[in-house]
Amino acid sequence: MPVPLETPYVRPSVAGKSFPSQFFTDFAVNAKSPTEGDIFIQSVPMADDGELATEIPTTTRCNLWDAIAAIPDAALAFQAVMKALPQVEAWAKAQ
Repeated sequence: MPVPLETPYVRPSVAGKSFPSQFFTDFAVNAKSPTEGDIFIQSVPMADDGELATEIPTTTRCNLWDAIAAIPDAALAFQAVMKALPQVEAWAKAQ
């Protein structure tokens, strides 16, 4: 699901083409323990027609538990993911 960028990326080699959204191409959570872990996120700008500007990825890495403590939406999202993981495991086993 694309997320609007504050400042759209305009690819220099394609005059006038705007990439107003952000598309997340990679997302990984490493929860080594209830006190140790990190989040890795990679995203690229996306045009309205779905084209991705893969030449300029943005990479973010931060402490998982610090982010959950500081961002209420992150805490809710992590809780939802943890609740869904057993269901994903069961579904995958049934495939």
